[in-house]
Amino acid sequence: MLQTRETTARPYSQSMGTPTHATRPTRWWHEAIIDDMLVNPGDSLTNRAKRLGYTPAYLSTLMNSDMFKAVYAKRRAAFNSALDEGIQNKVRQTADKALDMVMQVLDKKRDSIPFPALADFTDRTLERLGYGSKQSSGVQVNVNTAPIITQEQLAEARRALRAVEDKRVIEHEPVKPEVLPPKEDGV
Repeated sequence: MLQTRETTARPYSQSMGTPTHATRPTRWWHEAIIDDMLVNPGDSLTNRAKRLGYTPAYLSTLMNSDMFKAVYAKRRAAFNSALDEGIQNKVRQTADKALDMVMQVLDKKRDSIPFPALADFTDRTLERLGYGSKQSSGVQVNVNTAPIITQEQLAEARRALRAVEDKRVIEHEPVKPEVLPPKEDGV
């Protein structure tokens, strides 16, 4: 029986044996190369090609294709996001444990901690949490103002400039006609 779009459950492009570009633009080995690039980010192209069983030329051609670059950028962004999330989670847990320990020490040694040390610790903690006093940004603004010139000074400067220009004489000696090259039309 001939399979048509109506008789098969699969999309037409898959039933004909050609992959659809809308759902799967890359091959499985492209994903393997991207996995290797994420695991070994600083490795050379030659070492990567040897490890994966490709020639460096083929691997370079593949890695420089627009489709591969787009898929790699998407996977790299997802990888970095997951990595950042893990690091942020660990930092939060560490800060939480450290603050719990500080609170226990403060509860146990409440009366033995000198007030100036406690006040300094509280100020630093609040400042790091964003509740401390705001420091001025210290931005320096330089305003360059042009010197103020009166209309009379401007007119006098213009007159002096015109006088200097008028005194210039361009010395020019005309070229004698016998020195000029003959014209091509014989005149």
